[in-house]
Amino acid sequence: MIADGTALDEQRDAARMELCRKRFLPFLVTTKPNFQIFPQHRLVATELERFEAEVAAGLGPRLIICMPPREGKSEMVSRRFPPWLLGRHPDWNVFVVSYGADLAQDLSSEARTVVASDEYARIFGTEAGADVDVVELDRGSKAVGHWRINRRAGGLIAVGVGGALTGRGFNVGIIDDPTKGRKEADSRGYLEEQWTFYKGTFIDRQEPGAGIVVMTTRWATKDLAGRLLEEMGQEEEDVDQWRLLSIAAEAETAGTDPLGRAAGEFLTGRFSEAQWRRRKANTPEREWLAKFQQRPVAPEGAIFRPYETFVFAPPPRTDGDEEYRGPRYGFTDTSYARNRQGDFSALTCWQLEPPGADRDGVVRPTLGLLDVHRGRYQFPELKRLWGDVYNKYGLWAMIIEDYGSGTSLAQEFMRATTMRIGTYRPDRDKVAAAHAATDVMQSYRIRLPTGAAFPSGLPVRAYSDELANFQGTNDDHDDMVDTTSWAMILIGTKDPMNRKKLRSFDYSFGG
Repeated sequence: MIADGTALDEQRDAARMELCRKRFLPFLVTTKPNFQIFPQHRLVATELERFEAEVAAGLGPRLIICMPPREGKSEMVSRRFPPWLLGRHPDWNVFVVSYGADLAQDLSSEARTVVASDEYARIFGTEAGADVDVVELDRGSKAVGHWRINRRAGGLIAVGVGGALTGRGFNVGIIDDPTKGRKEADSRGYLEEQWTFYKGTFIDRQEPGAGIVVMTTRWATKDLAGRLLEEMGQEEEDVDQWRLLSIAAEAETAGTDPLGRAAGEFLTGRFSEAQWRRRKANTPEREWLAKFQQRPVAPEGAIFRPYETFVFAPPPRTDGDEEYRGPRYGFTDTSYARNRQGDFSALTCWQLEPPGADRDGVVRPTLGLLDVHRGRYQFPELKRLWGDVYNKYGLWAMIIEDYGSGTSLAQEFMRATTMRIGTYRPDRDKVAAAHAATDVMQSYRIRLPTGAAFPSGLPVRAYSDELANFQGTNDDHDDMVDTTSWAMILIGTKDPMNRKKLRSFDYSFGG
């Protein structure tokens, strides 16, 4: 019986080691038994496994993971994930970058310790069994920031932001918390250095099909994650498309939380609900929104507070009733781009919807934002796209600013199409219009889609972040802000169901 029991234990142990080779989470808990697993860790592990498979397939995945501090993200992504990757792909090269060289080297040292451990030898090394490719540390690799896999081409290199990355390229690049703290987050010079390092040094080292993970706690609107998501929202061809996993300490809106939590529910794990509430009460709002909710706002002077107004919900059922659905309008901010540095054009599509309860439970009239397009377009492309949107959504009118390039576009539509085109001339500057829009937004329920992106593909966060960060300065992006401001002013201050009133008082119609 003892022999049979011993054999059974050996079979179970062999099965567990095999599972560690195939799945990241079993590997994590085997090499760090005191790591407590909660739902957020299972979600991160699933994303990392998907990422590994996409790198192996040569798809060049891009993944951003945003989580509050002290939730074990560095342990997972920077200390344990590289050893698991190298066990499965010993010829890969992994780069790990953090805000400083010392931290990067610490992360590398701990990953190296995992590869040198007895547990690793049982999973991937000399004790794993005859049918397993032996993966072990090259004991001649003494540098903690640059070590190799014995008799294989792979290994790990670690540097701080701004450090030199010479020699080999990477198959997997991991950027772990590139912003050290509030001082750096509020420094334009540091954030620009961060961006320049990423664009000018880091991505130059990628091998064909390489994958990049940015794992961070958000600090600022223009931190690395923010810049990457902003760039993705510009509808430029060939811009990297990032998959975003953003986990907030407190779920904010039902139906949008990646963990399926109800609004107001905190993360389960090391902190109890009472502890989370205490942390929230004792954390300045700006810090709470950035580091814990992963949606940083401008430090001061921001005009919009959209998160207090937005409700995330699917569109109402129309059941074929046009009046129940309400009229739809497109508002445009138009520029003709001649190069990648030109101004953007933006179009927002709005729909008047039945009243609904806002976040405070107050029933208000609803304006649903159906879609947003933003990009740099030449005139023929702009005309085609705006026309396609008009027909797709059955707009009652396309409203175009009667100024500059918008005048030409409106005239062309009136001349060559049967579209109902309205024009308007702003009677105030951008800042005054934004302030007027916020007054309307306080009395309306503004509905955004429940998914991560609008039907156009533009991330919902790209839109909401532009509003949240608008301060009226020269370096602000304001294309989507402008269309939103005038949508609020021209629809929200009148009765959208009274179409004659709209036609008479709000716009000049032609065509």
